[in-house]
Amino acid sequence: MQRRMLSLVVAVALCVAAIGCGLGSIGATPSPSVVTVIVRESPVPVATDTPVPPSPTPAPPTETPIPPSPTPVPPTPTPAEPTQTPLPPPPTEPFVPGTCDSRSTPIDANTTYNLNMHSTTAGYPANCLYYCLWIPDGGNLLIGIYDFNVDLDLYVGYGSMEAVDGVRPVWGETYDWMSNSYGTGDEEVNIPGPRSGAYYIEVCSYQGTASPFRLETSFR
Repeated sequence: MQRRMLSLVVAVALCVAAIGCGLGSIGATPSPSVVTVIVRESPVPVATDTPVPPSPTPAPPTETPIPPSPTPVPPTPTPAEPTQTPLPPPPTEPFVPGTCDSRSTPIDANTTYNLNMHSTTAGYPANCLYYCLWIPDGGNLLIGIYDFNVDLDLYVGYGSMEAVDGVRPVWGETYDWMSNSYGTGDEEVNIPGPRSGAYYIEVCSYQGTASPFRLETSFR
């Protein structure tokens, strides 16, 4: 700053001297005068610090993406063991009834028959009626007589007429199964698990008197 002011004063003095010399050369005596020099100091720019750019906004921390959970692999199903379809049972041959004794009347299972007992004074076996029923193995066989108004008795034998045709069947001396209650009540014979074959049925009037009756057979 001081050097710059000294240079200005020297310059001004030289200028005044020059002016004085010029005036002397034209023969005039210059009047003494006071020259006032106004020195205007140019404003010295004040050095300013270079503005520091604002610090960049720190970038938000980058989140490391979490890898998606792996899709669980479904367990391999255990192969089912092959199911063996059971073979159907071999076809059962239809049951074929055999031949009945000619002295008997063939009848069928699971059937109802409305019949009549005759009257007689000739005694046994004229006071009896005979029936023949063929059935296969298994099941349950029920034979019964119903709705009569005299004393009727029921006898059943397996295989032949001789199983029921005895000397005095009214008294139950020849039979495999019997129902001979006194009076007019129903008479039934139940045979569980019967064998395949012929069953002979004997229905007798105890006093030889006539009456209608119902004969039923059931095989299940």
